[in-house]
Amino acid sequence: GDIIVGEVTPRFLIGRYFGADAHYAVIVRADDEYSPLTSGEAPLQRGGYTEQRVGLGITYSTLRGARSRVPRVPVELSIAHIETIAGSSAIVPRASRQQIELRLYYQVYR
Repeated sequence: GDIIVGEVTPRFLIGRYFGADAHYAVIVRADDEYSPLTSGEAPLQRGGYTEQRVGLGITYSTLRGARSRVPRVPVELSIAHIETIAGSSAIVPRASRQQIELRLYYQVYR
């Protein structure tokens, strides 16, 4: 089935190098449709659901704190905890994840 995802991630500056992130996502999945082997029967539909996820995170960025100059080591490190808070079906598991991201920025052409 078709899947539609909407996600919002506002970021708030805490200091020169640190920021806090909030995460919200909604996932809507339409029913899967299975055609029968013999003609004349109605197709089977199953598997549709809606899921909502929320989370919080913190980010350290030398780029954000550098202001007008390029930092010696342009890097960002983010740590977030995201979990499912609601689902419209028994198919949706109550899941959570800890997400760690490291972004290194490198200038190819000098």
